[in-house]
Amino acid sequence: MAQCLFAKGFQLAAINKVSPSSTAGVILRESLRMGGWTGIENNIYSVPDRIWRTLIADRDSEGQIPPRWYQRVCLRCLEIADTFNNGNLNIGQLLQEDSEMLRIYLTRVRNITWGRKFFTSEKGDLFGLCPTATRQGDLVCILFGCSVPVILREYERERVTQFDSGLLGLDWTGSRLKSSPLRFYRDLAPGAPYNPYTIYSKSWHPLVLQ
Repeated sequence: MAQCLFAKGFQLAAINKVSPSSTAGVILRESLRMGGWTGIENNIYSVPDRIWRTLIADRDSEGQIPPRWYQRVCLRCLEIADTFNNGNLNIGQLLQEDSEMLRIYLTRVRNITWGRKFFTSEKGDLFGLCPTATRQGDLVCILFGCSVPVILREYERERVTQFDSGLLGLDWTGSRLKSSPLRFYRDLAPGAPYNPYTIYSKSWHPLVLQ
């Protein structure tokens, strides 16, 4: 018999769009556009918070609140990307620049985004990073006791609705979270009481920020 982990929490939103993975240190123009970046010509003086904060998971390399100069460095990086790389942010290339501030910021960006995808929610109010296996229709949730949001995929098995937690590990959403109650693991039998949803521990693979 499979071991189960029981959890309660909140459903924030369903995922509407997922970007390609950020590989080889390159964040594609498509991913940045999903977060609301419309090009340097429309953002001469600043970068939207949901862009520069999401790229670093809203923390510096020590896990502390990032300094405001991160935003200015991000703007410079995006300006270079728009001017020379058709909007694609090539982190490895920019790390060759002779700037300590660029190096500090981009090293953090590379560590956070490497191999991950970006997503937006159905209503467009959430933008964040997610594991590579994430796909449209997956649920962005908060589990009580978990320090970061998670992504779950619903499926049916016999009479129980289950949520596969193999996708667990949403790192950061660069938006204000709006939630509605969700009770995990409901018995689908007629007239049955609501019970906490079960999550099989064998598929529990958390991806947490380092």
